[in-house]
Parts: sequence; structure tokens; C-alpha cells
Amino acid sequence: MQRRNLFELLAKNDALLRRGQYHRLISAVFLHGSIPHILINSVSLNNLGPAVETHFGADRFIGTYLLSGVAGAELELRSRLKPRRSE
Repeated sequence: MQRRNLFELLAKNDALLRRGQYHRLISAVFLHGSIPHILINSVSLNNLGPAVETHFGADRFIGTYLLSGVAGAELELRSRLKPRRSE
């Protein structure tokens, strides 16, 4: 499968999310738009992940990782739906 097709099927797309394709909230957590993006995420996860996993346990770590990603995608979607006031 080509990279572009994978992104079209799984990436966060506001219009498709509004039509009920909620799987995109979860799949977007694992997709990265560029090499620098994945590198920064990997370094951060490598530096912070072991301490967080030791403190909270593997199950809570995975749950928090997924919940944070889904919540971030949801908040971004909602921020785009909210009309902005003009001053």
C-alpha cells in the first residue's frame, strides 16, 4: 500500500470525522506527517516513557498515551468548529 493511500484511509480528516469515521481519532495517533515530527515524538517518548511507565504501569501508560492522542485530535476538531468572534 502506498503512503498516500494509507494517509487517506487513516489520517485525521475533519470532514470525514464529522461523517462518523471516528477510527481516524485513534489511527491519527500513530501517523506522522514528516520525519522531524516522528523523530521529535520518538525522542520524547524514549526520554519520558520509561519513567512514566515505571510510575504508572504499562496498562495505564498505554491508556494515557491513546487517550491523550484522541483528546488532542478531538480538541483540535472542536476548535475548528467553533466560530471565532471578530473584534
